[in-house]
Amino acid sequence: MNEEHRHAKGKWESFDPEEIPPIEDDLPPGAHRTPPKGYPFDRNQYAIPAWYALPIDTPKHARNAASRFPQMDVYDQLGPAAKERIWRRIVDAERVFGIEPSREVLERAGYSE
Repeated sequence: MNEEHRHAKGKWESFDPEEIPPIEDDLPPGAHRTPPKGYPFDRNQYAIPAWYALPIDTPKHARNAASRFPQMDVYDQLGPAAKERIWRRIVDAERVFGIEPSREVLERAGYSE
């Protein structure tokens, strides 16, 4: 795997830290205040930057984020707008790596055919 495909730091838009805020002041179960050991330090490399959740910095991580996001405990607690922003970050990351997102992921991100 060459370096270009391994990490995509800076290849998609930066986020506004307030764009996807935690549900409340307290972080939800499983959320991190700092990046987990061995994962990126840059919040822009996560689908949910405020929680260091769902890294999207490699092709494997981007694909994994697409499958894991609906399984998160907080998924049902997030509003439609927050979910759509997170799905769009996942779609953007997949596309950076040349991965065509599934139809289901595109629909959840608000993209219509």
